[in-house]
Amino acid sequence: MLSFAEWDVKLIPYAVFIVVFITHVRSPVTTASDSRWFLPVAASILSHGDPDISEYSERMHEDGYVPLVGVDGGLYNHFPVGTPLMSLPLVFGINAYMNLFKGVSLEEYLRRNPAEGMERLIASFFVAVAAVFVFLFARRFAGAVEEALFAAFVFGFCTSAWSTASRALWQHGPVVLLLSVSVHLLLLAEKREAAVRYLFPVLAMVWIVRPTGLLPGVFLGAAALLKYPRSSLRGILFSLPIPILFMAHNLGAFGSFLPPYYHPMRMSFGAFFPEALAASLFSPNRGLFVNSPILLMAFYGGWLLIRRKRFGLLEAALAASIFTHWIAISAIPHWWGGHSIGPRLFTDMVPFLVYFIVPAAAEVRCAGGIRRGVIVVSLIVLSSVSFFIHFRGSCDPRVLEWNRVPACVDSSPGRVWDWKDVHFLRW
Repeated sequence: MLSFAEWDVKLIPYAVFIVVFITHVRSPVTTASDSRWFLPVAASILSHGDPDISEYSERMHEDGYVPLVGVDGGLYNHFPVGTPLMSLPLVFGINAYMNLFKGVSLEEYLRRNPAEGMERLIASFFVAVAAVFVFLFARRFAGAVEEALFAAFVFGFCTSAWSTASRALWQHGPVVLLLSVSVHLLLLAEKREAAVRYLFPVLAMVWIVRPTGLLPGVFLGAAALLKYPRSSLRGILFSLPIPILFMAHNLGAFGSFLPPYYHPMRMSFGAFFPEALAASLFSPNRGLFVNSPILLMAFYGGWLLIRRKRFGLLEAALAASIFTHWIAISAIPHWWGGHSIGPRLFTDMVPFLVYFIVPAAAEVRCAGGIRRGVIVVSLIVLSSVSFFIHFRGSCDPRVLEWNRVPACVDSSPGRVWDWKDVHFLRW
């Protein structure tokens, strides 16, 4: 029999999910733009068994959207099919609800209407589940509930998980969920090696959702393969149908194994690259550490792990993923991430950065005197500032208006450096 205290701990993940989900889904700002065709794709898969969205051609014409034309004559979304695939269980539930209570199918509704509220609902679900896995891997890593709760709070309310990943059905929501699960599985494998077998299908799905998912897939997969070779090989075999089916679909639809969105020529190390590198980290309107200063504590956490000789294969894989992701998003000509809030393109790496904050938070128990006070004050101040920034980005539409007033950021990307016009200080 479990004691009351043990039952209390068992209930915490459910509480984390409920708090994050309700807060996110009730936050009013919606940033649906590139994501607006993911639900139609999911509805088409549900109704017709394929991602062809030709049935929405009339709405596309009204919207001005130019889809990809496949070799089979079908119309396809420009963005990857992974997010609609991961959304299918929730889309099935929404479709059943609409049929039962509204007398109309989801596909019929989407032919005439946008679905920003549905996007926010599904995206908030992804982020809330991701917050649960952040709590679980942080508790397994630190061994204490308090540090795990702090990690879940930082992830859910002090980063772009709130102001970006749950604002619409971007690719970022599914990615942060899958990568949080990946870290949890690798930590779980230290006690139950069989958990590694499930890691590789998860990593394969990250790549299907977003092409930059290849980077953490390679590094985390390599770490698992080096540490658990036999179980990893079984996991790789178990995951092979995912990329094979993905490439088979692409071959039938586009005549190539990869869709245009995955073409490496989309990346360029042109004249903009040095500015993009700096802006991704330190610009006031797109910089990771300006918009989420609490993530600076990841450097301290990493240093603690190195100092105590706890910086192993997993930590090296996470650090390599963060670094190469930074290079990759800075090599995209559209490096500022279009009309979005803060460091959108860095959102995918938030679970990994939070992982390195956990030892910094745990140090409060070990440190004494002035050092303990400095750590506590730093964690409180930096997380409070981060919370304020992402609260405003999620709840005040004026923050989002920064992208087009006084000038469109896509035509004037230099605005990301304007310290006199900081998006989260728009009143």
